[in-house]
Amino acid sequence: MGLGVSASADGDPFPGIARGQEIPGTRVSSAPGESWESFNAGAGASHSCPTGSGRGVETDLRGTTSQSDDIRSYYCVKTWEAPDTTAAWNDFNQRKAAAQAAAQAESAAWNAANPGKQKCVQWGPLTDPNGGVHQGGVCANPVELPEGTQVPSNPAGTVGEGDVEDAANALPTTPSNPTDPTAGESAGGAPRGSGYPFTQVIEGQVGTAGCPSGFQAANGLIADASTKKTYTECWPQNAWTAYQLSGDAWAMFKATGGTYDPAIEIDRRAKIALLVAKAKEVALAAANDTPGIERCSSWSGFGQNGRECSYVFVDPATTQTSTNSESTSEQEVSGASTQINVGLDTVNISMSSLSISRLALNLAPSQSEGTKIANLATGFAKLASTQNTASRNLPRVAGLKYQVVSLTKSVCQASTWRVRVIKKGLCIIEVTATDSGGNSYSFAKRIRRS
Repeated sequence: MGLGVSASADGDPFPGIARGQEIPGTRVSSAPGESWESFNAGAGASHSCPTGSGRGVETDLRGTTSQSDDIRSYYCVKTWEAPDTTAAWNDFNQRKAAAQAAAQAESAAWNAANPGKQKCVQWGPLTDPNGGVHQGGVCANPVELPEGTQVPSNPAGTVGEGDVEDAANALPTTPSNPTDPTAGESAGGAPRGSGYPFTQVIEGQVGTAGCPSGFQAANGLIADASTKKTYTECWPQNAWTAYQLSGDAWAMFKATGGTYDPAIEIDRRAKIALLVAKAKEVALAAANDTPGIERCSSWSGFGQNGRECSYVFVDPATTQTSTNSESTSEQEVSGASTQINVGLDTVNISMSSLSISRLALNLAPSQSEGTKIANLATGFAKLASTQNTASRNLPRVAGLKYQVVSLTKSVCQASTWRVRVIKKGLCIIEVTATDSGGNSYSFAKRIRRS
């Protein structure tokens, strides 16, 4: 199809036409109302687009719902792109794909090292040839825990009221209610405000500076629809503070006729916030010592209790602690309490013997206990999985509290001393050790008699 257009110096066959736009002189249209079948058999059959362009298809409905005046058309749009632009986009797309693939692989590696958890990895930012910035995140599917595996969660220490008493002394206090005998009174005929009877309501709209002395903590607008008048409710400091705290604080303030000091509630909430922060600190410190195990710190005091948990990912590339962590929080309101404590909860771990041997060194209350548990787990890991005799002695560690039981009693019997295979088949024994902190470590050993 001859267009009478000369290519530019850079090889552009359609200079002056933007990529994606229609190329003039390439449109072929049907007669009004002509069907596609007829059009394709006639004028449309010979339509083609030159190199550097692609075919476009259009049906012009002519602004009506009738097909009797529809016009069908073929035309060409510019698809040509400068070679250097194409190369730049190809390079960008390759870099983007590589970044996404690397993030996917890194996320999968983290998840494999931390079964039951999911870590997302960011990629980018990358800049495309048009200056646009591209970035995102990839979350590989989490690795499921083996059937019957318990998710490790270990207490990290308790926090109590004694841990935050000193901070309470630095908390600000609120001024007392005004002693003005007109407190709570309003200008004659004025409506009652939200803070009645502790506020004053005056006619007109004024700022806090226009409120009476002692009632300049806050102001609110009241529109009386019946009289079409506007009033301002002026608040004293303590009433306004209690009203903002709402809940029990406002109810107590009203029940005591305004003598209740809301600073008590402010102090209580501040102490709880400090208590929660302390528990989080305890949990995170413990989690940093035991990557791969969620550590939780229970706290109670000032009428509430809860639990803060932290998890530090196991770095798949090294044995070092990852700086990426997750935290969770649970709170529950209880009766008034003067006792405060924060402490780590005990943990029950069920993993492979090799995993137990690594974790015990950091989790056990003492290095001596951790070493004993690790030695027991390592001993069972080295135990051959087949035996040609009915009875075999098992690894033993003196001074450690543990038990060995058979999970397949029809095939074998087991004790801390030995395992006896009474018939051919798969023998599964379970070993559970307990440290002085109440943490338990369980792993299984599979044995077949040859």
